[in-house]
Order: sequence, then C-alpha cells, then structure tokens
Amino acid sequence: MIRLNVGKSDRRCGDVTYAVHKRMEEKKIDHIFYDMPGGHETKVWQHALYNFGKRLFR
Repeated sequence: MIRLNVGKSDRRCGDVTYAVHKRMEEKKIDHIFYDMPGGHETKVWQHALYNFGKRLFR
C-alpha cells in the first residue's frame, strides 16, 4: 500500500506531495492520496496515522 498525505496549506512539502500524486496517477501506480485541512503540523499527521490504522486493521 502506498499512501500520500498532505495538509492543503502545507508550505513545506505540499507542492512536492501533489506533484508525486500527479506523477503516480500519470504512471497508473496504485496509491491512496489524502489532502486534508491544515499545514505541516501535528494534527494533519495524526489524522493520517489514524486513517492508516483503520485501513490496516480492517
């Protein structure tokens, strides 16, 4: 499973994450992409980890 998570207002690595997502779509690489409100901050990554756990333990 490949997952990409980013905060919509992440100025540190947001552009790169969106570019990687776009490239993976172009290459038809199966992946999961989430962008959520917030920046490069703990609440975004905690939410991403929570979603990963839910998916991992279904």
